[in-house]
Amino acid sequence: MSDYLIYKRGLKVTIASLFLFVCLAYESGDYVYWNQRRYLTWEDFRVRRQISKEDKSVAGTDCVCKISIRPEGNLIHLQVNAVVNKAKSWVKESSRNAKILAHEQGHFDIVEINTRNFRRDIKAHAFKTATYKSELDSMTRICWAETDAEQDLYDKETAHSNNSEAQSAWLKKIELDLKASEAYANPEITFLGEGLW
Repeated sequence: MSDYLIYKRGLKVTIASLFLFVCLAYESGDYVYWNQRRYLTWEDFRVRRQISKEDKSVAGTDCVCKISIRPEGNLIHLQVNAVVNKAKSWVKESSRNAKILAHEQGHFDIVEINTRNFRRDIKAHAFKTATYKSELDSMTRICWAETDAEQDLYDKETAHSNNSEAQSAWLKKIELDLKASEAYANPEITFLGEGLW
């Protein structure tokens, strides 16, 4: 099995080989797996940062898309989850309030929406045996470039949650996008990949 961790704000791709398939829960060590019944709490922001007066940021949620790949004969099993890395998420102590937490949840939800879109694209794609990994890598880069652009737009339009009207509009949009993408909420994808492994 291989795991891909895709980040933005560091949306970077790292690949590690693993030999055990791990069943993923809503929460696992340093990660919170996206779930409609489990919202972020301030306990999920473990990093203590010194912030200069010039730095206007008050919180940072390390949202990640985690992709696990497990071959089984001719079948390829993917597990594609939106997660928050608690060990890399931070908040300015004086900014622990409901408004900021809702904004950070919005970032997590945007990653979940784009993860669902990624699952949709994977299911629709006809992978070629010889180029399977490079095709998946290319799809990953495209998806997370789009995610990064949406995250930046969210922060810009909401002024990092300071524009209440824009923040409310974004949270409504996010809610509608989550409903519209429910068909791709299942993180598990299995498809035939004869000769891939």
